[in-house]
Amino acid sequence: MGLHPIAGHRGSGLAIVVGLFCAMFSGMSFGPHVNRMFEDLRTSRKLGHFIALWDVAVLVTIDDRKRRMRDYTAELHALPRSNPDTPVHFPGEPEALRRQERLASRIVIELGLLRELTEIGHRLGVSVESLA
Repeated sequence: MGLHPIAGHRGSGLAIVVGLFCAMFSGMSFGPHVNRMFEDLRTSRKLGHFIALWDVAVLVTIDDRKRRMRDYTAELHALPRSNPDTPVHFPGEPEALRRQERLASRIVIELGLLRELTEIGHRLGVSVESLA
């Protein structure tokens, strides 16, 4: 499996479910039968993938889902901490907080780098006006 052991029996259960969806249900290699990534670069790894699309609107309204997510994250933030100075974050939250800080305070870019990025952006047809 691609997952290293995490969280004891729960992590093992997660690895088994991922293996079932990505390998067993797709007919691809599983567990020790997946060749190592860099041992034989000429042989296909035959990795399986699983993609799910859910229409969650049939289960819960968007307003209810937003309320439930606010409650969920509030409870997560209220969990006891091993270090009181370190906040508990959900995945992606530190990056979202950093993005908000940077949008508010801006990132200082050296003028030469700004010119270079602007030139590259124009060459690639990418709008770079937000950099200035």
